[in-house]
Order: sequence, then structure tokens, then C-alpha cells
Amino acid sequence: IAIRPLFVLACLAAPLCACTLSFELPPLDDAGTPPARSCPTRAGQPSTRVTSSAELATALATARADSEILLESGRYELAASLQLPSGITRLTLRGASSRAEDVIIDGGDTVTVGLDTNGATDLLLANLTIQNVTEQAVLIGPGSHRPHICNVHLLNAGLTFISAPDGGSGGSDEGIVEQSLVEYTVASRSELASGISISGGSGWQIRDNIFRNLITPAGAASAMGPAILVTEGARDTIAERNLITNCDRGISFGLYDRPEDHRGGVIRNNVIYRAPNAGEQPDVGIHIAQSPDTKVLHNTVLLSGTYPSAIEYRFAGTTGARIEGNLLDAAVRQRENASATVANNITDASPSWFADPARFDFHLTASATRAIDQVPASSDVPDDIDGDARPRGAASDIGADEF
Repeated sequence: IAIRPLFVLACLAAPLCACTLSFELPPLDDAGTPPARSCPTRAGQPSTRVTSSAELATALATARADSEILLESGRYELAASLQLPSGITRLTLRGASSRAEDVIIDGGDTVTVGLDTNGATDLLLANLTIQNVTEQAVLIGPGSHRPHICNVHLLNAGLTFISAPDGGSGGSDEGIVEQSLVEYTVASRSELASGISISGGSGWQIRDNIFRNLITPAGAASAMGPAILVTEGARDTIAERNLITNCDRGISFGLYDRPEDHRGGVIRNNVIYRAPNAGEQPDVGIHIAQSPDTKVLHNTVLLSGTYPSAIEYRFAGTTGARIEGNLLDAAVRQRENASATVANNITDASPSWFADPARFDFHLTASATRAIDQVPASSDVPDDIDGDARPRGAASDIGADEF
């Protein structure tokens, strides 16, 4: 087969300033064919085009339901946080180009929040960059249900890049974050930071994203938060086909020892990679804690000796979990009386089984015989990280890629 880079970002291994990052194209599969994934549009919405920060602020202040604000390519330097009109419905805020880096919204390291949804429902945010804010890049307040974030580059937030807090009302439900890049240039500013943090919401889908360099600053006492954290009674989350590289922690459904910190959901077809000696406080790749009935299926986790466990399941409230078909280079660890079905995992994967780990290409090679065609096909994992269908009624491969 023809092995191609897992993501169309050939410069992932290069310094940030040395290349242009684009989500104009989706990931390629093994045969070089892009899966059919793109950001949605909403036909028939009246559109307001803006070219400056002042015009953007005015357009937001006067926006009406079921309308679009279209940002022309350029740099939008913020004097204050952007805030949507309270409770607005079906607003689209997107860059006119399909390249996220063509529209730069910059907080100048003085603005607290890049974009506050302010109770909006059915927001579509696409094709732009938000960077250099002191706290959240995107704040999805309670009641802001069904936000859809697509092809967005979030860079150097002070705390969480996308935060959906509970606020005592159950949080926000049924959000989608896809085809986006979340990263620090070097490291976080605080160990309190995390990538995406969802509290109390149900039915979120976090898919086809890249997270990188989410590491705690030098001298910090603990690891920073996970790239994907879903907690405080959240449920039925899907985290799939994400690439998480050189981050202190990967994916965590639940975190604390309290009843049902998370329930249900599935973590599948993700690749989590950490280079040797990466990060100040390296921690676990996948973590489920007080999260009953959660499935951890067909992920590839390579920690390069930086932490002894690739997957941990924790606390007595974690029952009925399934941890199956994962390709790992470290152990699956039970902690504090958790229970799960643990089956068909490999815990000593070799870098030689993958096309080019140094350049973040984790397609299997023919040498991965212990992983190829080794487990029964599962209806819970119909495709692989490229979006290619896995075989039905036949043996499937262990890990995120179907050879």
C-alpha cells in the first residue's frame, strides 16, 4: 500500500514560524484519498462582511438570529473580548477563506476571552484563528447548546482553549469540535490550563482535531490538564480520530472521585504520541475516572517511556467499562477499585510498526503483524482514524489505523 502522512500537515515537526498550517484539506487515508469531511454552511442566511476589528464589533452588537458574519482575510486585533448578543440563535461567524490562518483574531495578551458565546444556541464558528488571550480562547457559557466549531486554529490561550463550564445549570449540550488545531507555541502559561474542557454537558463530539505542545511551563509542580477533559456529570461524549502530540495528558473522561464524573461515551481511533523526554510533567495518555459504561476502543498510544501507563481506569464508580483493541507501548492500569473488561490490547508496540513516528505518521506497516487482523470487527468502531471503513464480519486491526 502507499503510505501517506496521516494529516496534511507536512510541517508538523517543524517550528511554528517555519511553515503555514492549514486545514483546507482533511486527512489523507492510506491510498491518498481525502475523506469527505468539510465545514458546514447555512444557505440563505443574510451575510455581513467585515474587514476590521471595529466592523466586527459592530456586526456582533447588531447581529440578528439566523444570520452570518463573514470575516475577510486579515488581522483583527481586539481591544476587548468579543461577545455574542445574549441568547442569539443560529449565528454563523466564519472566515471568508477556507484557510484558518487567513483570519487572525488576536488578543494581544491583554484580552481575557477571545469569544464569549453568551448563551447563544446553534452557533457555527469556522475558518479562523483566535490567539494570544489571557484566559479562554472560546468560552461556551451554560445554555449555549449545539455549538459547532470547525477548522479553527486556537493558539496560546492563557487557560483553557475551549471551555464549556457547568455554571450550575448542567452546562451546554451536543457541541461539535472538529478539524481544528489547538496548540501552544512552546508550553502553557499555567498548569491549570487544558485543551477542551466540558463540564456537565451531554452528547459532545470531538473529532478529527490536532492538539500539540499542551505541556506545563518549566518548574510547574504538576501536569497541565488534558487535551480533552469532560467532567462534572457530563455524559455520552465521543472523542474520535484526534491526533494528540507532545501533551502532558491526552483524553480524560471524568477526573475526580465523585459520583458519575462522566458516564458512557466512547474514546476511539485516536493517536496519542509523546516523544522521549517531552514535557515537564508527563502523565497518562487516556484516563477514565468515575465514568461508568465508557468504551476505550482501537486507540494508538505511544508514550516513549515517559509514563508507565498508556491507559488508566480509576475509582470504584468506573464500572461496565470496555478497554479493547488498543495499540500501546505502556500498560493498561487499574486504580482504586475500578472495573472494566480489558481485552485484545497490545502494550509493547514498537515504533518500527509505524510508517514514520518522527513525522507523526502512524499508519501501520507490514511489519506490524501482531496488530493486523487480530481482533473481531466491532460495530462500535466502524471506521479508522482516516475515516476508512473497517471490515465487517472479518478480523480488524488493533489500534487506530486499519492497514
